[in-house]
Amino acid sequence: MKLLFFILFPILVIGTVLFLSFDHREQVKIDQHGLTDRQNKQIDALGELVPDKETILRFAKNKDLMDAAKGLFISQCASCHAPNGIGGTGPNLTDDKYLLVKEVTDIYDVINNGSIAKGMPPWNGLLSKTKLILLSSYVVTLQEVSIEETTH
Repeated sequence: MKLLFFILFPILVIGTVLFLSFDHREQVKIDQHGLTDRQNKQIDALGELVPDKETILRFAKNKDLMDAAKGLFISQCASCHAPNGIGGTGPNLTDDKYLLVKEVTDIYDVINNGSIAKGMPPWNGLLSKTKLILLSSYVVTLQEVSIEETTH
């Protein structure tokens, strides 16, 4: 019985390590932007997007892309705006009382260009235009106002 234990135990440990490292590598590997390889490929497949109102609102309704954008938000924005967007050193993003945003496209402009006077760094050049648009869409989903109401 002891011999069987000494033979099976190392095989099970090695098998478990191999399983976890190879089979789930795609799901658990997250880059510095909070995205998995699969999410990065999905975002890259979108191509070059235009940061207009229609695009931002359309992607705000795409659950898969908003899951990716949530990871991006948490890794890049949560230190100032909190993981759920309720604010901290940065303002609350869950209401419609923005200081610098009057239109949906202003969300993209603020993320892209920043506002040094308000403490918001510019993200252009640090994140792709597509990722900035997806972040803008995600911020729309944080608002208490529904997406449909923001289109009117």
